[in-house]
Amino acid sequence: MGIYRFAIVFYNEHSGQCNSLQPRGKIEQYLEDHQIKYHIILVPQAKDKLRAEVAALIQEGADLAIAAGGDGTVTIASDLLMTHDLPLIILPLGTGNLLAKELHIPQRLESALELITSDHNRSFILDTFSCNNQFYVMNLSVGVSSQIMELTPTEEKKRFGFLAYFRHFLEQLLGLELKKTIIQHDGKSESFMASEVMITNSRLIAVNPLEWAEDVFLDDGVLDLFIVRAANISDIVGFVHSVFTKSVWQNPIVHHFKIRENCRIETSHALPVQADGDLVGMTPVEVTVHPQSLKVLVPASEVGKIR
Repeated sequence: MGIYRFAIVFYNEHSGQCNSLQPRGKIEQYLEDHQIKYHIILVPQAKDKLRAEVAALIQEGADLAIAAGGDGTVTIASDLLMTHDLPLIILPLGTGNLLAKELHIPQRLESALELITSDHNRSFILDTFSCNNQFYVMNLSVGVSSQIMELTPTEEKKRFGFLAYFRHFLEQLLGLELKKTIIQHDGKSESFMASEVMITNSRLIAVNPLEWAEDVFLDDGVLDLFIVRAANISDIVGFVHSVFTKSVWQNPIVHHFKIRENCRIETSHALPVQADGDLVGMTPVEVTVHPQSLKVLVPASEVGKIR
């Protein structure tokens, strides 16, 4: 029997593999076999209701949180856990599962479940960031990526996964337009003409194994700000090539800054903002860094590969 006695399970029925009842049954069976009490919370739901429910469960003795779903499910769980000191187990059941991949969490449900009772797991403390009083883990962006998300219907995303974005990506390429963008970060203010502004805590870009750079870490206490000035398809091709070859620092259309405290993004006219894959509002947007604020359990043998 593991050291945990009572788990809160955040389960997203609409994530990837969760469309069937099989994953939920396996999770429940595993917890019952190891004599771990559990309470399943279906997400997404209204956050105010969930906050009260989570607080009550912790008061009752919950000592573990489980996020069963994709990156969006992890974000929901992280936001709800931010004022509580519960470790989080990620069961990657979504389409992309980028955070789980970056943390080297097993992609097979059966192997990921074993982290709950394993003597060979380890706490990895991630940075997070907040925007509009919500906490996020991976990234926030303004520009081409957020406009693609705004244009892509939910049904397309459920049916085609990442491929759902491809048609809208091509549409955006044909109408690339640079926007005047004012960036205020850590007491400095600068103006750019940009097609994309990305604040990231994660090294991975959209599809594994694409990475921003080797010195982007989930636990270094800072966020990485990338400002991309892609004015045409040739610029996009050059940018993608620099990502593949890990030479993005040498690409003249990319500006990069480290954010240690906060950042504000303002555009010449209001543009959609996405955070961790969901639309969260319009510009201007303000982001605050929260170093070492989320505890996730990962395989001890993989910790060295995360850094």
